[in-house]
Amino acid sequence: MPITAATATADLPSPASIAARLAESIFEVLAGRRSLQQLMPHTSDTVYAQLTIGVYRAGRRPRHLPGPLVATAHGRPVVVLDEPADGVVEAAVVIRRGDRARAVALRLEGLDGRWRCTALELL
Repeated sequence: MPITAATATADLPSPASIAARLAESIFEVLAGRRSLQQLMPHTSDTVYAQLTIGVYRAGRRPRHLPGPLVATAHGRPVVVLDEPADGVVEAAVVIRRGDRARAVALRLEGLDGRWRCTALELL
């Protein structure tokens, strides 16, 4: 297991934009529109395994699909953040596409100079 170093929030990019992009990517993976492997650098082993199970339960195989991804229909995702400790952010993200809304709760931890999703709950 690689050694990871904690990174302070001040030394990381905006957690709101990271949470929004990661949430959109997660829903694209579960819809079969994005390769699951693209999320590996951004997730812990536990979250990656959780997503792998979700992809197979949905009857989709991880793969690369060419072409543009679906854009958010009603503007940007809504992101609510809490920072329980330096370098740790918990986020709730709501994404609307057409008449449907999807939500996810994420825990992001600053590790090795970047945010990494260490917990995930699809709502």
